[in-house]
Amino acid sequence: MHPDEHTPTHVFLLPVELYHQIIIFLDVRDVFALRRTCKHFFALTQERSLWSMMFTRLRATQALPCSRTEFTAMSFSQAERVLLTTSKVEASFLHLRERLAHHIPAVKQPYSSMSASACSWRVLTFISDRFILSVDMTAVMIWDTMTLASSSPAVATSPWAHFTLSNLLGHVDCYSALYIAIGRVHADHTSAVIYSVPLPSLEENEHQHGRLHREAEFPLLDNEMLKHMDPHTGRVLLYLPSTSIHIVHWNDGNRRSTISLQLDQLDQAWNGVTSLRFCGPYILCFRVRAVEAYPIPTNPPTTEPLPLLRHRFGPVCFRAVSLSRVRVSHCPSSGDVYTIYMLTNDVYQGMFHYRIRITTAPTPVMSVRVLARGSILPSEPLPLMPGTETRYTLEDIIRRMFVSTWSLGSAGLRGVWVDRQRGSIDRRVVAFTTHPRRLRSKAPGVDEDEDASDEPPTMDGKVVHVISSYDLRDDVTTCAVSEWTGRIALGSRIGAISLL
Repeated sequence: MHPDEHTPTHVFLLPVELYHQIIIFLDVRDVFALRRTCKHFFALTQERSLWSMMFTRLRATQALPCSRTEFTAMSFSQAERVLLTTSKVEASFLHLRERLAHHIPAVKQPYSSMSASACSWRVLTFISDRFILSVDMTAVMIWDTMTLASSSPAVATSPWAHFTLSNLLGHVDCYSALYIAIGRVHADHTSAVIYSVPLPSLEENEHQHGRLHREAEFPLLDNEMLKHMDPHTGRVLLYLPSTSIHIVHWNDGNRRSTISLQLDQLDQAWNGVTSLRFCGPYILCFRVRAVEAYPIPTNPPTTEPLPLLRHRFGPVCFRAVSLSRVRVSHCPSSGDVYTIYMLTNDVYQGMFHYRIRITTAPTPVMSVRVLARGSILPSEPLPLMPGTETRYTLEDIIRRMFVSTWSLGSAGLRGVWVDRQRGSIDRRVVAFTTHPRRLRSKAPGVDEDEDASDEPPTMDGKVVHVISSYDLRDDVTTCAVSEWTGRIALGSRIGAISLL
């Protein structure tokens, strides 16, 4: 007997909760395909609870670029797009990219010598998953990746915004708003200027060029360097070498707060500051061989000030660091928890991927953990032979890789570095992903701090692009990576940008 054509089949009579338990195990792209089959599944896949369950499942196996709090605050269309894009990036990020997606030639006059043509990069980074910000000593340029993607790689394109600013100091800082802090040299003094550039959202197809708005300006002391800023609170971090950190409240009459650096005998032997970051009630101070957390002064001062937190990295020398944004979560037992990821390099020991976490309750504690480590030796080590103390041959040591630049994504789980083997003309672009399973403790109650006796996992680095050239002008001196889209930007010695 054939059922009436208007009678629903048994598959449509199952509880909604059971449908969700089945659908969450599908690939994100398969969920969109299921939505197009009929009205029933279209309605089921439009429920926000389903995508929240999908986020929970994917978070355990994939490097998602946002936290649960950020995902919950998104609109339904944004949440769908994030999971769909993440699924595509997860499947393709570590694949070989033989051809460039686009090449932006250097915006310079023909050079006469190598020194004259070298580009002094200050910033190369992705902004709002759509724009590329590039800054050198004389200009700020913003490139729209949507425009680049729609044009041929061989066709020259103009930047979405181009600002010529003369007499720039050595450091430029930016924020995803987009805000830019620039040091400028005047005839009788130096100052810092805060600019903002309104950016269209990812959904807007706006072709109007960006405009630079001046937000604030304040004087700089001699040798003061811009290090970081937080436009939401109107604060800028300045560093006076070897002595102090200054906080300027540029939304509050340029009010200043001073934090004196605490030095010991080891610090005197070169343990300089490489970067500063606001991190909740603390300022993270990244040094060559240590990381410190200085409590931010309060006005008026509190009766029970927060303690200074410090961690030493051991026998390494980190000359520069690439940092993720600070993630904030709340735990009933630990209070507010602040997490930041760091990618760095030691010339002799290779790449290191760290997670730094500050818990504020009941007592502030900073934990530092090595998530993964990438070797700079080009070949597999030999077995340890009796009577020897090394697993590497002399040829391995001579032919070790040297890393020219590296970058970590905003979420801190994907990154890229560029290395080159001595005696080779190949510049290798190596991408890696640190999956969440490496972030979990080995067992409940086990301390997650760095343990010298516990060898960290090896970075799952894959060569995604190779630049073969005898010309030193093709050296990659800076790079950037977008965890949301999987794009990689490479900045050459003469100022050209290649998009992978």
